[in-house]
Amino acid sequence: MKYTTKKGYTGTIRKIWTDDKSKVLGVVGEIGDLLKEGILESCTQYSHDTWMCIPVADFDTAAGFGATRDEAVRNAIFRK
Repeated sequence: MKYTTKKGYTGTIRKIWTDDKSKVLGVVGEIGDLLKEGILESCTQYSHDTWMCIPVADFDTAAGFGATRDEAVRNAIFRK
């Protein structure tokens, strides 16, 4: 997986791509930044500095949470 961001963006949000950058797999970032950018509407279960990975909507996917970016990605489910 590769992570990318917009040029000049300084927040935590990153797009997650396949290694060959042919497909976007989802986004990952701290909940506070995801709320600020409007990617999430609300989140009361976790603190704003918790990381969240949101896979692209597919048949069998689930968001992952963690203390770090890598942990959130590991906890997410990316399946078709």
